[in-house]
Amino acid sequence: MYFFQKCILLFLTFFSFQALAIDLDMPTPYGPENYPTQITIEFAKEVSSRTAEIKLTVHPGGKLIKHEDIFDSVSTGKVNFGEIFGGRLGNIHPIFKVDNIPFLATDFDEAEKLFSVSKKILRSELLKNNALLLYATPWPAQSLYSNKPIRSLADIKGLTIRTYSPTTERLTTLMGGVGQSVAFGDIADSFTTNKIDAMITSPSTGVSQKSWDYVSHYSEINAWIPKNLTIINADFFNNLDEETQEIILSAAAKAQTKAWKIVREKASQDTKALEDNGINISRPSLDLLEELRNIGYTMTDEWVESAGPAGSDIVDLFQQCI
Repeated sequence: MYFFQKCILLFLTFFSFQALAIDLDMPTPYGPENYPTQITIEFAKEVSSRTAEIKLTVHPGGKLIKHEDIFDSVSTGKVNFGEIFGGRLGNIHPIFKVDNIPFLATDFDEAEKLFSVSKKILRSELLKNNALLLYATPWPAQSLYSNKPIRSLADIKGLTIRTYSPTTERLTTLMGGVGQSVAFGDIADSFTTNKIDAMITSPSTGVSQKSWDYVSHYSEINAWIPKNLTIINADFFNNLDEETQEIILSAAAKAQTKAWKIVREKASQDTKALEDNGINISRPSLDLLEELRNIGYTMTDEWVESAGPAGSDIVDLFQQCI
């Protein structure tokens, strides 16, 4: 009889504990085929499996909440977790554009160092908006797609280039091109209808968009290495017990380590996929690199002016690291 009562008690305790679990939604801007989303899904599974308090469900591709609304939704507590492209927050503070500065950090080692020296102020600015930074997922470097070889800025002059942000608009102008705003989903049509002649984006985007159907050349200029930021509502996090907080932070640290490892592999695999499908892959000439670096100096100075002392400190610390 005692054994039976004990079993009933354990069952009721377990059932009550499970009943306390909270079903939470986690919107992300990119589809499930994109590796940042896959990292996020693994993060959500780990959090859900290690804590009885939280069951996280990831909603990819902006289907639950549009990309432009994810940050505000997390900040206000409409949802408690979310993932965003960090550069989109430049309207909150220029500091969020630090990884979108062309030709400042052009390889993954440099990008990690840039993140290391900037994450303290990134976290501070996020907290001002009731959001806590959990981890950052880098994209492969942004490079140049075109339908002809690009050996110098003279070859870019007059080309219509896809833009999708103030940074890409400014870069296009400085390169001598003509900017044309084109949404991600309209890239293929814009090339085939001659609306654009070139674009700067990652090899991963080129693969997902099957760019070999409408582009012939890819020059690895490695303009910048942007990041997605995975965040949590700060009030929600602070109200969790310490054990649950530690589980979330541990899963986040694991996700970040994996993301920086996988992106290196992903960049190499996707560049090879472009080549295997007929795109001509090239490294920029020394003349073009020099011209692009000079543009980078100009845009770095412009960013520092907009970001103020914090921006100047970040650039100084970064340059000491490389």
